[in-house]
Amino acid sequence: MFGLHASLSLSDDTLKKVSENLNGAPIHIHIAESLEDEEESIKNYGKE
Repeated sequence: MFGLHASLSLSDDTLKKVSENLNGAPIHIHIAESLEDEEESIKNYGKE
């Protein structure tokens, strides 16, 4: 398993690079840990 930081601190480019180099290994990302996480998700992706 490969651990990353909070979702709001990760760019799409970072996620793509990690995904491309882990050969299907699981990825751990902290999500919904604060109000800021939810606000960022709504702002960037229109999702809660």
